[in-house]
Amino acid sequence: DQTPLNFFHFPWKNGARSPKLLLLTVDEIESWRGLKDEKCYKPIDEKLGKRKRQTKYMDKCPEIERILKKPGMRSTKNVLIFNGNITTPVRHEKSTFIVNNTCAFDSVVFAIGISYTDHFNYKNYIDESNNRFLNFIKDLSCYGSTAKIYRQRAILLQEIFPIDTSIQKLKLINAECNVTKIINELLKDEPSNEEALICTSENCPRNSITRASPIIMFTMDEYRKLNKEGIKSLQDILKSYINSKLTICRMDSCGGETTLIRTLKNHLFIDVESYSPGEVFQCYLQELPEMLNLENKEFKLTAAIAHVPGHYITYVLRLSGSWEQHNDLEKKVKNVSAKNTLITHHIIMYVKLSNID
Repeated sequence: DQTPLNFFHFPWKNGARSPKLLLLTVDEIESWRGLKDEKCYKPIDEKLGKRKRQTKYMDKCPEIERILKKPGMRSTKNVLIFNGNITTPVRHEKSTFIVNNTCAFDSVVFAIGISYTDHFNYKNYIDESNNRFLNFIKDLSCYGSTAKIYRQRAILLQEIFPIDTSIQKLKLINAECNVTKIINELLKDEPSNEEALICTSENCPRNSITRASPIIMFTMDEYRKLNKEGIKSLQDILKSYINSKLTICRMDSCGGETTLIRTLKNHLFIDVESYSPGEVFQCYLQELPEMLNLENKEFKLTAAIAHVPGHYITYVLRLSGSWEQHNDLEKKVKNVSAKNTLITHHIIMYVKLSNID
């Protein structure tokens, strides 16, 4: 049995005093290895504060925090953004915008947005970019579709499409186009590759020219090989595409030789649509090469933009290995079978993972 040792008085709140009694035992007050000065008692009416829940992370996990900024993001499978055909008009600078046929724009948004969410290196690349289109996609991926997002979409589209202002205070934008127009117009400063043209003649106006290529487009011979050998030949075709090429300079009275050097960047938008009349390029999702090794760099497959009559649909490959269908005319994302899904490909997207030592 432990014998009571003493009674202590403790202050009430607001400075008042009252004989709050706390019973201490010999064991509790005993000095043991210098711990006598440690506080070993609390007022019996003091409420304990909530203990902070222990997590598996010592610091906040930025990826989880970013994803959860949007309420309900844990359980939702909602499509990131809806087609202008099924959304309400937006207001901007005292004008009302009606934006129609946005599937080409939205299909690129789906491809980049999911790549941003799933791939850390690509996320860092977009976070450091000043490109307005990429910043728009970053905001959409972090916070979801809001009135501000739909307004920003209208602002971006009005810069590349004509505006019908025949009705006062109403601006109508028809964004129907080939998906390549969206990539070429909005990713000029964040291309798939850069091309350097160097002429051996010092007097040539094309002595040294650098230009950006938002989309990788093949020659007719390369497209024929793709159609003949199938998508398995994609890496070989891309190796041929980036190999330095020496040709006679096309400038009048130059006589020099021009070297074309291509350098791949952080994402690759590869146009695989056939340019032969009546031909389309089709394959199953599972046939697409998941990894490409080019220029001592690794590139990961993230999305395929498919064309159906009058519409674009995006298929994205998640980190889990599952495929999803993102359609801006539907409310929910759908899981699809890579083995059984045959699509007409237009654009295939890869992102750079790392350099190969």
